[in-house]
Amino acid sequence: EADITDDTRLTLGGRSERIHETGAGTGLPRYLDGRDLGLSRSASLTQNWAYLDGRSQEIFGKIDHEFNENWKGNVSYTQTLDSGFSKSAFSFGAVDPATMTGPNTGGSNNKYRSDQKLFDVNLAGKFEAMGLQHELLVGMDHQKITSSWAGTAQATGSGVPIDVFNPAPWPQPDTDKDFFHRFSPNTQVQYGLYSTLRLQLAAPLHLIIGARAQRYKFDQLYRSRVNGVWGTDSDVSVREPTKVVPYGGIVYDLTDEWSTYASYSEIFKPQQTKLMGPYPGSPIESMTGKTYETGVKGELWGGAVNTSFALYYTSRKNEAVLDPRYEESSVLHGGNCCYLPQGEVTSKGVDMEFTGELLPDWNVLAGYTYNHNRNRTEAKVFSSVTP
Repeated sequence: EADITDDTRLTLGGRSERIHETGAGTGLPRYLDGRDLGLSRSASLTQNWAYLDGRSQEIFGKIDHEFNENWKGNVSYTQTLDSGFSKSAFSFGAVDPATMTGPNTGGSNNKYRSDQKLFDVNLAGKFEAMGLQHELLVGMDHQKITSSWAGTAQATGSGVPIDVFNPAPWPQPDTDKDFFHRFSPNTQVQYGLYSTLRLQLAAPLHLIIGARAQRYKFDQLYRSRVNGVWGTDSDVSVREPTKVVPYGGIVYDLTDEWSTYASYSEIFKPQQTKLMGPYPGSPIESMTGKTYETGVKGELWGGAVNTSFALYYTSRKNEAVLDPRYEESSVLHGGNCCYLPQGEVTSKGVDMEFTGELLPDWNVLAGYTYNHNRNRTEAKVFSSVTP
C-alpha cells in the first residue's frame, strides 16, 4: 500500500494457498423418511485412499482518490483462480428402516478449475441541501466466472451395497482413468449499475433509497463420452434482460445512541439449473421476492456494546417446483428437469444480537434468530432442517 500522491492511494496484494485433504468424500446418508441414523460423531463412509489436492490464488488491486474533503472515488479489481484434483469416495442411497439396506459404494476422479474476475468503480460523497447534509453513492461492477470440471466413471466394484453401521473398504478408481464427462464451457457473467441516496429529511429522520440495474447471462455445456464418442447431454443458455432491483429504508434517531428503522428490498435470482419441460429442458424464469424488516438498534455504555432487535418477513415467488407431467431427471450438475415457476415460499421471524466489550478485555457476541418458513404452494414447511 502506498500514497502515490497526497490524495491518491494504491493498494496491491495477493494470496496463494495449497490444500491437501485426506478422506475426501460426501457425508452420511439418512433413513428413507429423513430420520437421522444415530451414528457416532466419528462415523465416516470415506476411504483412506481418498484425497483432494487443491490450489487457490488471488491478486487484487485498488486505487482510492479523494477529490476533496467530501468526495472520493474508488477503482478495484480482483482475480481468483481455483484448481484441483480429487479422488473421492462416496455412498449413495438412503437406508430402508425395514431392511436396513439401501446405500451403495462409489468412487471417481475429478478435476476442476475456476477463474473469477471482479471489477468495481464507484464515487461516494456528501452534499448539503436545505440546510441538511446528505450522502450519495454511484457505481458500476462486472463479474465473470469461467470454470470447467471433468470426472471419470465410477471405480470398478462401485454400486455394491454397503452396511453403513459396519462399513467395509471398497475399491478405488485408477488415477489415470480417462474422463468421460465434463462441463466446458461453464460461464457466468453479470454486470450492472448501482446507487444509494441517503437523505436527511430532518435532524433525527433519514430516508435511504437505492437500486441496482443488472444484466445476467449463463452458459453451461455438459457432455459425456459413450463408446469413445462425445455427445451433448445438456446445453443451458440463460440471458436475463436488464432488471432493476430497488430497496429503501427509513431511520429515526430516538437518541444519540438509539434508532429505529423500517426497510424494504426486492429479490431477483436466476434459476439457471432448473429447467422447464419438455426434455431436454429450457431455462425457467427467475425467482423474485420481497423482504420487509423493522427493528431497533442502539449502543450501551458509551458505544462499548452494540445491540439490535429486528422483525422480518420475506416472500419469494416463482420458486422452481417439480412438473408432475414429466418424470424427474437430472444431468449430474448440469441441470435438472422438469420444473415449473409456481412455488411460493414465505419466511418470517425475529433476529436479536448483542456484541461488544462487557468489561475491560472481555468481549461477548450473542445472538438469537427464530425463523418460521412455509411452502405456501404445498401448504407445508419449506425446509424441515432449517431451525
